[in-house]
Amino acid sequence: KVVLVNSNDIRVFELEITCTPSTTQAEILFSSPAMQSVVQEIPIINETQYDWNLSAVIEGDAYFGPPTMVAKSATTTLYPLMFKPLYQGEIEGELTLTNVANGTVHKFRLTGTGLKPLPQETVTLRCHARQKSSHTVYVHNPSERRKTFQAFTDMDCIVGLHEITIEGGISAPYEITAYPIKQGHYSGVF
Repeated sequence: KVVLVNSNDIRVFELEITCTPSTTQAEILFSSPAMQSVVQEIPIINETQYDWNLSAVIEGDAYFGPPTMVAKSATTTLYPLMFKPLYQGEIEGELTLTNVANGTVHKFRLTGTGLKPLPQETVTLRCHARQKSSHTVYVHNPSERRKTFQAFTDMDCIVGLHEITIEGGISAPYEITAYPIKQGHYSGVF
């Protein structure tokens, strides 16, 4: 309370002050197979009587989230941050959430690890020994640019082109041929 007094008047003011640090920092770690996504919901706790309009700025190739959100008063709002790596390896980034009204900034250092990708599909071929059997798989290029993909397999009886070039954002057919020398069950990765 603040009380102001003079000879003719008394005024009482009741004050409520909410203090938040001007900038907070945290670190979030992600891990996901390449071409797969994982979402971390970041809690934004608004203990005030006013809704917060937040703007979001995301840096880093594999991180995605809405550019704005409203954190309702007296509740916890979840900000959905997605990590979707396109390749194996460590990917750094940063999320900055700013309260538009008062300029409060929340920074999150992002460290993501793109793991070995999961199989796109399982292909089962039935063929006879010493006879060729072909199958077409579709290879998708998720990037915006043309890319050349190299083909590798651990199976001696599978052949195909050594590489395929695909324009950005599309899928292209790639033909593989099985030519087993003897009968039996073969399995591997392509």
